[in-house]
Amino acid sequence: MIVRAVRALIDAYDRSAGMSRGTAWDDPALAAVLRAPARERLRRGLALLAESKGLPELRALRVNRLAKALTGRLGELAALSSGQDPDAMLLLGATRIQYAWEIRGGAYAQDVKRQRFERFWAELQHAEAPLRRAAELLPADPVPWNELQWYAMGVQAGRDELDRLWNELLWRWPALYSGHFTRVQAISAKWYGSDEEAAAFAEELVDRAKPGDPVAAVATTAHFEIAARRTDNVVEREAALRAHFGDPSVARLITRAADLWLQSPVPHPRTPEAHHLFGAAFHFAGDEERARHHLSRTDNRMPDRLPWGVTALAPARYYAKTRTALGV
Repeated sequence: MIVRAVRALIDAYDRSAGMSRGTAWDDPALAAVLRAPARERLRRGLALLAESKGLPELRALRVNRLAKALTGRLGELAALSSGQDPDAMLLLGATRIQYAWEIRGGAYAQDVKRQRFERFWAELQHAEAPLRRAAELLPADPVPWNELQWYAMGVQAGRDELDRLWNELLWRWPALYSGHFTRVQAISAKWYGSDEEAAAFAEELVDRAKPGDPVAAVATTAHFEIAARRTDNVVEREAALRAHFGDPSVARLITRAADLWLQSPVPHPRTPEAHHLFGAAFHFAGDEERARHHLSRTDNRMPDRLPWGVTALAPARYYAKTRTALGV
């Protein structure tokens, strides 16, 4: 109850500050569907997914945001999913995962009560079959494999299975932004990896990234996860973030990643989120010029959790204060 009350207060502040959480992406068609009356979102959302076949970056974003918006219409979605439509099967599996994770909450495993875990697992077990059916119907589509990463983490399938799913995704689309974001979670210390492995993954990601691809920004997420583990005290979190991103080796990596992207940025639905990630990373590194460059290209649309969600109890307040301090 306390967690819900705190979350409600944070959400209320976000709204009063004019901030919109989970909307730092570019896809006008998706935004229009999410603003539509609830009774229309499912039909229009499935049409959007059908249009995104062969466009993995757009498809991954759309299925994620639609799944979050449709957890209250699972019964209707299941009734529409006959097993022959890859879009419906993908959305059904992803929505079941979202619903299950809403039950579980975002706390570390040791902080989640057994009863909540049991409800989480009971709901999550229904997500695998539709996702694998979606993958079967569209063998070249990497997006079901990304959703299966979240499923595997939830059911504690183990590192070998997560590695197998990751390799399936890489074979289909080696630079999928959302896939790399999920992989960072899987190999972080809170799941099946370590701080050292997450840091090494960030280095490898920047080495592999092509100039202009915002996937390079995902390297920052590994370091936000590492830095956040330095202290459980939210009051001390900012100091921990500044200490971590101020480390010369981390600062060099983030600078290299940002410069690689900015060489020749390609149109991408995750561009706003990438600017948030780099802007926050440079802010904590003390590089105000670079932070200003990136945050001058953001607005009141914020990502869900990273980067601002690890900074303080009121992420929107912190983000707004940072922009003001930088003069953007």
